[in-house]
Amino acid sequence: MKTIGLQELRFSFRQCGVEEGDLLFVHSAFGSIGKVQGGAEAVIDVLMEILGPQGLLAMPAMTSPFDPFDPLTSKSNVGLLSETLRNTKGAVRSLFPVHSVVALGHKAEEFCSDHDKCTSGCGAGSPFYKLWQWNGKVLLLGVDQDRNTILHAFEHESKASYFMSLEIPAPLYPPYNGNGVFQLVDFPEGHRNFINITADLRENGLIRYGKVGNAVTQLMNAKELHDFCMMKLSEDPYYFLCKNPNCDFCSRARKGEKM
Repeated sequence: MKTIGLQELRFSFRQCGVEEGDLLFVHSAFGSIGKVQGGAEAVIDVLMEILGPQGLLAMPAMTSPFDPFDPLTSKSNVGLLSETLRNTKGAVRSLFPVHSVVALGHKAEEFCSDHDKCTSGCGAGSPFYKLWQWNGKVLLLGVDQDRNTILHAFEHESKASYFMSLEIPAPLYPPYNGNGVFQLVDFPEGHRNFINITADLRENGLIRYGKVGNAVTQLMNAKELHDFCMMKLSEDPYYFLCKNPNCDFCSRARKGEKM
């Protein structure tokens, strides 16, 4: 098996559209790249090198809703790259159960700040909102639109009717400190058909495709993605849901049933 070296990584990420000074939010499947010289740490290092001192690298650091969230020790369950970034010196993690975010670089503290004051993990004031408000980029590295969490933020802004509420164990940061329960409001549980919007995004020139090793990449400007999806959601509030009559969640949501 060919080993992908640092020079190839640098060239490939630049060809994908990663530039100095970017705010880059990455969803990834590290194994899809292939054998990488230096492993996941090397990918983080190369991305930080390209982004430079004014750049910011961020990733989801999601956790199970059924275990108390500890920002210091709860492992990310969305891939090796995300977990590696979480353990990188200088990385900052936002305070919110399930939908926490980890960031490294310029304004990482500000990007992750006040997540604990948000009413919803993907709602107003969250890093997912800041991602388009700060004109960031979304990079799908070996994964598809069904891993693109910012789409939930667009649902939140459009006041989607099919969010759920979920009671979970209290997180281990103040003022909860593991006492009692935590109410997840506007929680994006249930089925979505995010992959189905890929054709629309491609047709409107919103996806830049590339390749890093064996991994296909999709790069999108978060503000452009936001504006397009909000237009679609204003035309059809169920744009992100499937039309399969056998899908219980999407069928009930389209009927306006309380989820």
